[in-house]
Amino acid sequence: MIEAMITALILGVVLATVFTAMASLQRVQASTEARLANLEEARIVTSVLTRDLRTAAKDPTSGSTPRAWVTAASSTAITFYGYVNTYADLPTNAARAAFPSRITLTLSTVGTRQRLTETLTPPVASGSTWVVATTTSSETKTRIVSESILPSSSTLFFTWLTATAADGSEGALNSTATPTVAAADLGSIAAVALNVTIKRQVSAGASETTLKTEVRMPNVTVRPGD
Repeated sequence: MIEAMITALILGVVLATVFTAMASLQRVQASTEARLANLEEARIVTSVLTRDLRTAAKDPTSGSTPRAWVTAASSTAITFYGYVNTYADLPTNAARAAFPSRITLTLSTVGTRQRLTETLTPPVASGSTWVVATTTSSETKTRIVSESILPSSSTLFFTWLTATAADGSEGALNSTATPTVAAADLGSIAAVALNVTIKRQVSAGASETTLKTEVRMPNVTVRPGD
């Protein structure tokens, strides 16, 4: 009887240890999967932003100066013109394709997270020719890029930069105190520092994932006739 009790006790200890180890392993696995999911979404967000911003067209009012055609910019949004053209007749309409689309990237708060949306409006007809859109149209397309962005009170999602010195060093055109870029400074935007913080699952025990990068806006395209 005593031997049976000792055996049962030892077996209970072993089983408890095994179950504890399995529970710990499951938590580690769930945390790892959550971190990978955060990293993948952060990469997707960064990739979309990089692709869009690098298509920025040249501002037709800047003359020979290569400046990004930006109409509004802040720590949470930008509206600009770029060659992200996705409309149906693009392959067969070279005249229309020569004009950039109106692109708006916007962060909006949804609960404790922020949603990043991308809105594209292609060039619109004006008589027998085409012009850039100044507002949305029936062909405007809006998609959600991410709904898992964490807001930050200390670091801006978009920090707009300008080259301020002969050595190419950059200065910020907005800050936490002044999140919106002044209208007079829009033509000075040369790059943007991105701070993308993602946390998809709250219950998995994984901390958020942050990707920081700088995207230069080459501004090498020119509007027809410029």
